[in-house]
Amino acid sequence: MVGKSLFNNSTDLGIARSLLNPISLGQTGSSASSGDVDLISSTYYDILKLIESLYGANMASKDYEAIPNNNDQYLQLYEGLQEIQAQTTNNDLTLLLQIAEQTLVGAVNSYTVYGENVLLRVDKNILEARVSELLNKVNVENVADVDNVNSFGLARAFRLAPVYNYYILIYGMPASGAGFDPVKLTFLVEILNEKGIDPYT
Repeated sequence: MVGKSLFNNSTDLGIARSLLNPISLGQTGSSASSGDVDLISSTYYDILKLIESLYGANMASKDYEAIPNNNDQYLQLYEGLQEIQAQTTNNDLTLLLQIAEQTLVGAVNSYTVYGENVLLRVDKNILEARVSELLNKVNVENVADVDNVNSFGLARAFRLAPVYNYYILIYGMPASGAGFDPVKLTFLVEILNEKGIDPYT
């Protein structure tokens, strides 16, 4: 069986090949030993699992609102990764831990950038409403005053809280019967509070 490395153009013949180094037929000094793998205790495994499920998966699926914004949790996970990286000399394991660390940092940065994007959209909406209001005042002209006799009109109006208006602006109207997504609403409440906008009045 012929194997070709993904990282360079070399090829080799063999039956069993490593996933990380497919053309290496024997064990090298950088391959994982049982001692290095044992470093990933249940505590460190839980750290990696949390990073994958709460940060990496939400970033990959573009569910940025679901990425935790708890700074204490972020620091604990980051420090846990630093601890295990300090204990290993294995290059392959170090690379995987660096990928996990960059996933964690990238997810938190994605949450921040997404929040700033939402704030900009809120600002844009406020400015467009203000410009429209100013233009409507300028372009009003009475054509004729007509007295209507025996006419009756009834109108009913309601106004949504700002958080729901912005939800519809950013995410669109929820599907019939689905309702507003509580994770997205919570995210918008935080963003509006940060902007000094009361989400409910």
